[in-house]
Amino acid sequence: MSGADVGRTIPWNRVFWCWIAVRTIVWTAAATFRFVNAPVDVLEMLAWGPHWQAGYYKHPPLPAWCAEWAVEITRGSLVSVYLLSNLFLAGALWAVWSTGCALIGPGKAMIPVLILETTCFFTYQGAEFNHNITLTCFWALAIHCAWRACSGGGLLAWVAYGCCLGLGLLSKYNMVLLIGWQGLALLATSSGRRALLTPGPWIGGAVGLAIFWPHLAWLMNNDWVTLQYLGSRGGARTTMAAYALGIIGLIGEQAWMA
Repeated sequence: MSGADVGRTIPWNRVFWCWIAVRTIVWTAAATFRFVNAPVDVLEMLAWGPHWQAGYYKHPPLPAWCAEWAVEITRGSLVSVYLLSNLFLAGALWAVWSTGCALIGPGKAMIPVLILETTCFFTYQGAEFNHNITLTCFWALAIHCAWRACSGGGLLAWVAYGCCLGLGLLSKYNMVLLIGWQGLALLATSSGRRALLTPGPWIGGAVGLAIFWPHLAWLMNNDWVTLQYLGSRGGARTTMAAYALGIIGLIGEQAWMA
């Protein structure tokens, strides 16, 4: 039996979900025993969440809502927040794997999943629930849904895409970058331009805007406070040395993982 034949006989769907189950349990347990106190970002989410605001001075509200929902269900257990964080990452991994299955086959689709598992963001930092965690999930899901929608997925795929965009924007404003690039891709490709002549993209966009609208209204009524915070963090005081130290720190974390 050739290697290709062996690859076709492996139940890759079962392999993937077993991997997701194991990695979710392992990294949730690791965080539970590793952290004597919750990470700063988790504490910040738990400080904001009980107020159930449409926005907070630093970021959009979705992660704080999710963290509060998790601890309310489990009567204050931090384990639920660590689990929730890993479930969001599992959603991102599923989006990568599912897209890969359609493009290159389920066996090869495991390769990008395993590559992501070598990064610090999907391993020991994965339980530090914050805006980057939820953004990662909806970023990956938005790419998957956009591909499905442009591949003949129908109106439901566009609605799902809009939901991902809206929830991504409620996670972190970085989602605007993906929206911009995907918009350019629609304009630059013949299939994208054909899609724009159908109701799907516009309905999806309306769904995304409807999801994001409460936060946008909150921003307008609160002097765009999150953008003021962003400006204070990225102003002239940020030096090249600070950027260099950040890059060195990231490389060091990845080297430690290796």
